Amino acid sequence: MGLVLGVAILNAFWGTEQVGSASSQYSAQRSNSVKLIWRHRMGKHVFHTVKGARYSQHLGVRYSENSDLPDVTWVTDAHEKLYRKAKGSSAIYYHVKSADGQHGGWIWRGYLTAGTVPVQTGPDPERPRKAEIPAVSLYTAKSSVAYARAIQTEPVYRLSKAVWQLFPGTKLNLELSRMAIDFPSENGLRDKGMLDKKHIIHFDLGNDWGTFQDTRDQPLTTRLTWLKKRLAQQGLPATKRQSLQGWSIGLDFVDDFPAAATTDEDDVHNVNQKPHGDADEHPLHYAIVLISPERLHSFQAAYGDQQ
Repeated sequence: MGLVLGVAILNAFWGTEQVGSASSQYSAQRSNSVKLIWRHRMGKHVFHTVKGARYSQHLGVRYSENSDLPDVTWVTDAHEKLYRKAKGSSAIYYHVKSADGQHGGWIWRGYLTAGTVPVQTGPDPERPRKAEIPAVSLYTAKSSVAYARAIQTEPVYRLSKAVWQLFPGTKLNLELSRMAIDFPSENGLRDKGMLDKKHIIHFDLGNDWGTFQDTRDQPLTTRLTWLKKRLAQQGLPATKRQSLQGWSIGLDFVDDFPAAATTDEDDVHNVNQKPHGDADEHPLHYAIVLISPERLHSFQAAYGDQQ
């Protein structure tokens, strides 16, 4: 009763948001694809973004692209956790409003950067440098060998290469790499008889995604020290990683491009961004999959239709 009453009260404040009406789009499919876990008030925090879009509280109505308002500073007043039924995972959205109260909506928090809109400096702030996308990347590679070569040689994959080296003797697998960010939930694995933590390991940064990405200007050694601690906390200390020689590894571990590297028209935020995917759902590109030789064939047989 308390939860229902609380949601009803919050609906009174955020259930009738009428912003960006000129470009608003309703999608019953998108609304039905998520389930509300909780929705609460929150304190005021200041953010800015040009990524993703603003939605109604259950994602049914898409108000407008955030790139339409690049100079707006957003202030939070609520947050909600939604369960994504198809993926078996959850995402947290913040409800935000512009300072003048003319714009607002729910934005996935991974798109939000803390602070007010930065003042642009430089000789030509209207012409940001172009993001450098190599000819071979996660979704253009034709084979595991090609993707492995790109990781080993392309500057944009410098972080990926360093993370792969934390797992000596593992074999890069293209199909597993493409599954890394949308890896099945434990319930999904159980349904297919694949819940086997001894032979199938999945690691991602979860809610620490933003924290890690904010360190991309720090030395790589500093970032790897932080990452190795996280790996150890998740049961992957150095001794465990060294024992995985011969295992197959799926690797999707890259930073988003800096905001200055793309334009609003590019709609490309990451070298490993899935083509023709949902542009409003951030892909969270810090994920690793490890599968033993004993389980690789059966896993690929179970999930071959998703690769």
